[in-house]
Amino acid sequence: MAVDNFFTMAASQGIASAAPFGTAYPGSMVALTTPWVDLGSMTQDGLTENPSQTRSEWKRWGSIASYRSVITDIKKTFQVKFLENNANVLGLVHRAGGPLVPTGAGTNEVQTITITGVPTGGTFSLTFQGQTTPALAFNAATSAVQTALQALSTIGSGNATVTGTAGTSYVVTFVGALANTNVPNIVAVGTFTGGTSPAISVAATTGGAAGQLLHVTDDTVGVRDIRAMCFDVLETTTQGTNHIRFYCPQAELTSVANIVYKYDTPIMYDCTFTAYPDSTGVAVQRDYLLNAIVLGL
Repeated sequence: MAVDNFFTMAASQGIASAAPFGTAYPGSMVALTTPWVDLGSMTQDGLTENPSQTRSEWKRWGSIASYRSVITDIKKTFQVKFLENNANVLGLVHRAGGPLVPTGAGTNEVQTITITGVPTGGTFSLTFQGQTTPALAFNAATSAVQTALQALSTIGSGNATVTGTAGTSYVVTFVGALANTNVPNIVAVGTFTGGTSPAISVAATTGGAAGQLLHVTDDTVGVRDIRAMCFDVLETTTQGTNHIRFYCPQAELTSVANIVYKYDTPIMYDCTFTAYPDSTGVAVQRDYLLNAIVLGL
């Protein structure tokens, strides 16, 4: 018997992600980053793909057998039930044209970079979401640290301020586009000289948080809400992880089942997405990473 059983995949988990219309294909199996957003927990029903086609058939006079058939319609849809009432899911379900923006009082994240051991020379660098500043002097002015952080593409101009005491502590407050947001910690690396066992560390002294009120006005005029969508299906095995990715450059939420609000049932959003062809005629792009192939089986 052949080793076909290695290609039998049972999906153990899945991820549904959305991005604004026009977001390019992220790449084969690479981790999704901004502007992609994870739509959160889904039910154990998993992901259902519903490929369908319609044909017109012709028969010759006097014959009951089809003489010719022509495909007249092809449709590709994906169905999934979301469990989270997060801003991205609610923005899709209620056709808000994008994720809902929480209102009300939020909290800006504050992170403190501390240098200990009283160094007399050397440098340090700061990394935020994969982007790293140039080397900064051990006693760099707070303004220099602020300029370096704002120069990172993952932060941007006007989105972080720095106060504190040069050479001792730098207090970074995330503002602007990063205000009221729980952001990852800055990673600091120091190469110091002098002093007594000099070191550098980062601590989140105030966690960022958005406002708590989501205000939704239902769509009553039929506004189209086209998004780029990614559906990832994963299975972890002793040989590694099998991974299927479906990328839809132009997908629209075309059906939502009844939403039930009751004591003994979680609120679920049963959503059907229709994938439309883009300008190149591609409705769905698929990638399969199978460990049976990776292992040469």
